[in-house]
Amino acid sequence: MKQNAKSAIFTCENGKRLLRQLLLLLPAWIVLALGIAMCVFSGVGSDTNTSFQQGLGRMLGLQTGTVTLIFNCTVLAIFIFANRSLVGLGSLVIGFGLGPLLNLYLDLLGKIFPTMPPMWARIALCTLGVVISCIALGWYVQLDAGVQPMDMLILTVAKLIRKSYGTAMYVYCGFMLLTTWLTGGDIGVGTFINLLLGGKLCDVFAAMWRPLIRRLGVGFKKEETT
Repeated sequence: MKQNAKSAIFTCENGKRLLRQLLLLLPAWIVLALGIAMCVFSGVGSDTNTSFQQGLGRMLGLQTGTVTLIFNCTVLAIFIFANRSLVGLGSLVIGFGLGPLLNLYLDLLGKIFPTMPPMWARIALCTLGVVISCIALGWYVQLDAGVQPMDMLILTVAKLIRKSYGTAMYVYCGFMLLTTWLTGGDIGVGTFINLLLGGKLCDVFAAMWRPLIRRLGVGFKKEETT
């Protein structure tokens, strides 16, 4: 009887922790999709992962968000078997939810800007999108609720090279830059803004958010946040 009571308490606590994680994850999902959409809509090049998906979408005749959904589901399926510790309900929220929300934001931005802004404004829009994306990435990667498929790949690279998330992002983006070129995705000033700022800003925002997330009791254990 006592063992059953302990098990019930443990299950209840896990449920509460998971609920907190998901509630904290949802704003990051919404903000991340907005940041990516701003970069894509600017037309000056987005992050290499999204640019690759843009090129693949053109080849297949699909929207960028739809290709994002296919890409995420494929990576997620691989990591369920390869490294399940990175997979959680948060992975499902991002994996299945990012693509459709990205399409929604792109449609909304098209209505807000029926004609494309001048180049300086598009570059500013892309740069702001990078900052917004990194704010969301730095937040949610700390939550230990399962990470999005792209970050499964980046965190795997980080473990292999024994470097920070931001450094691993530079390695990953360098590889994706090649695949973007091969698929005919958009490579422009925005791509290099992402390359130059993305990794560093993710590390900065992750460090900024970490104390708060630890106080909330939902983040990685101390030894896991290297």
